Amino acid sequence: MDHIHSVEVLLDGRAISIDRPTLAEALRAGVAAAQQQSRIVIEVKGDGRRIPDDLLAQPSDELTTIRVIELVSANPRELAAKSLRDAAAAIDELRETQQAAASAMHAGEAAFDELGTIFSSWQAVRGVVQQAGAVLGVDVMNIPLKIDDSQDTVAAATADLSTHLRAMKDAMGAQDISAMADVLAYDLDAAAERWARVLLALAGALGGTTP
Repeated sequence: MDHIHSVEVLLDGRAISIDRPTLAEALRAGVAAAQQQSRIVIEVKGDGRRIPDDLLAQPSDELTTIRVIELVSANPRELAAKSLRDAAAAIDELRETQQAAASAMHAGEAAFDELGTIFSSWQAVRGVVQQAGAVLGVDVMNIPLKIDDSQDTVAAATADLSTHLRAMKDAMGAQDISAMADVLAYDLDAAAERWARVLLALAGALGGTTP
């Protein structure tokens, strides 16, 4: 008869029991234990190595050879708030890239590499906001955000950004370098400043603290 070795399952360093030594069972038990503490599992390691997401998406219910399965959890509000603050911090670099591209265009250069970075960066910013809402199961678009002496919303900032990105694409289609440079130097710069404030305010609202 084959010997079935035991598997040690740890959630944030604390041992939890499982019925069968399988990855699927370890995940079920770990996720349930985390949920009891209003936390979510954000990382899983097997014998010290991170288990890839594709294996976690469809975990095997076969007996595993892994001896130690470690699960790391996080407070979802803190996780969402941190990701938003990180995105806000990255806005500074985005503004620099936009200004560099605008300067290059005013000098008659195309700056296509910078444009690719700019569009992907804005897509990433919106992705962070969507992910934060998904993690908490909250519609973040119309949460009133107090910024200095005024209020803003993600929905309003998104609509404003979409207008400027559309203007940028129209200028690109028309090969109007001057218009492209102006959108980057002024409209998208103002949008970036606004979004930095919105991201910090949203982080405070979701995390339960002021930014």
